[in-house]
Amino acid sequence: PGSFPSYIVFNTRKPPFDDPRLRQAVAHAVDKRALIDGHLWGHAQVTNQPFSKGSPWHLDVKEREHDLARARKLMADAGLAGGIEVPILMSTGWAEFVAGGQVLQSQLKKIGITLKLDVTDLATWVARVNKRDFNVFYLWYSARYDPDDFYRRMFHSSEEASNNRSGFKTPALDGLRMRFKRLIQPE
Repeated sequence: PGSFPSYIVFNTRKPPFDDPRLRQAVAHAVDKRALIDGHLWGHAQVTNQPFSKGSPWHLDVKEREHDLARARKLMADAGLAGGIEVPILMSTGWAEFVAGGQVLQSQLKKIGITLKLDVTDLATWVARVNKRDFNVFYLWYSARYDPDDFYRRMFHSSEEASNNRSGFKTPALDGLRMRFKRLIQPE
């Protein structure tokens, strides 16, 4: 079966989400089941990957613990113990994700992150995302059937101008793709 994973995209090119400790803090603070119940009416599965259990690419990866104490410690380690205010870019084109933003807003407040909903029309949202003019957004993505296709689109540096909206870039990840490609398409 196909899947449409919901995910949070952080702009890793500018503060505050250029610090991985803040991204990890958010990951520990989000209660995924409550998020699903709050904006998808419970019609989704909690997962930490884009491939559903029916996919041959699904891996049983241990779920990150919902741990507010750990999230607060990560915030403190990042120098943000006093809290921060961050806009979350949302579009009226996906009303259910505006509701999801409100759920995230209530969850992240518990660790000192005040999310301010920055709701725009769809055309403005797309233009801002394409210019990487955001701190964070929350949306869904149509999973591909091939893991290389999915992960490359989301995280490979060659996709910075199109699908890698977070701006995440690391030579280690780029190298993983090249090694995988050589395994399936030897030179």
